[in-house]
Amino acid sequence: MKKLPNLERQGSAQGTRADHFWYFVNSVIQILKEQQQLNLYFILEDPSDSRDQKVIGTIKKAKHRVLLIPLKSSLFNPSRPFWEKVKASIKRTPLGVNDNLAMRMTEAVESVSQNDCQSWVDECIKNFADYSLEQ
Repeated sequence: MKKLPNLERQGSAQGTRADHFWYFVNSVIQILKEQQQLNLYFILEDPSDSRDQKVIGTIKKAKHRVLLIPLKSSLFNPSRPFWEKVKASIKRTPLGVNDNLAMRMTEAVESVSQNDCQSWVDECIKNFADYSLEQ
């Protein structure tokens, strides 16, 4: 597998870059190849810029398929409504001097029920099935 240069932190803090994701996808493809898992779907958010085309090309070159879903869509990602509920709970009241963000987050996460999670997953499965039939 190709070694990806410059993945270490340089200067100020940075988030995940396109090269990080490309390296991750290459790693996944290599594992799938070793396990003889071929012609699978990679479900990705619609690319925001041309750098993402490198990732899509890498997937297709490895004989897998790409299904692009709308960017930042909670229709296909059950973690989005989860975090929306958690953030809404945290933002409901401003943190006071004696408040602890970690405790507030813990309480917010614990307020999400198993039924909430199951309904989000079920909705995403339904939406994905409808969307993939349209494609």
